[in-house]
Amino acid sequence: MKTYSKAFGKNLYLLLIVALYASACSKKLATTNTQDQKFKAKSEFDVVLSYVTNKELKQQLEIFRKGGIERKLSLNTKNPDTIIKEARRFLGTKHKMGGTNKKGMDCSGLLKVSFAKAGASLPHSSHEQGRYGKVIAHTKDLQKGDLVFFINTYRSKNLITHSGIYLGDGKFIHASSKKGVSIANVNDPYYWKDKYIFGTRVF
Repeated sequence: MKTYSKAFGKNLYLLLIVALYASACSKKLATTNTQDQKFKAKSEFDVVLSYVTNKELKQQLEIFRKGGIERKLSLNTKNPDTIIKEARRFLGTKHKMGGTNKKGMDCSGLLKVSFAKAGASLPHSSHEQGRYGKVIAHTKDLQKGDLVFFINTYRSKNLITHSGIYLGDGKFIHASSKKGVSIANVNDPYYWKDKYIFGTRVF
């Protein structure tokens, strides 16, 4: 009888240990899940803010967000090749501020004209174009047809000073002030990589 009592007591003790351990694991898992949910809930724009160390730039981004971001762009096609084909038509066109044709083209004008082929109406301003589409923080996540935006390409009161259309494989088409409508690498370590601020997905 005493042997049975001892065995029962030992088993009860083990069961209690297991129950306490399971409870602790459950709480830890619940905390981890909550943290994961918070991470997933974090917007791509918040991700952009998280890697910006310049205080003034961070403030500019916050002001930009308050002005409205991730607006929907009405398109009559789901195929980005439509706008890319139109943009490529202007390859070699010289740069001209305010230009929207083969006599001269600026960066936002190229986007405006190219997306018009898809029935979209984009403003003729890189800064304002950045308000359309779902924000994409990192270049590695860009897809063909995404818009790409850059800062500090020239002196301006606006946060965003340059825009282009992503072609895939790190390339984007844009209207460069030096080369006109041409293709460049978004990860170019000598210039564009440091100027990139975010992309947006409108398709």
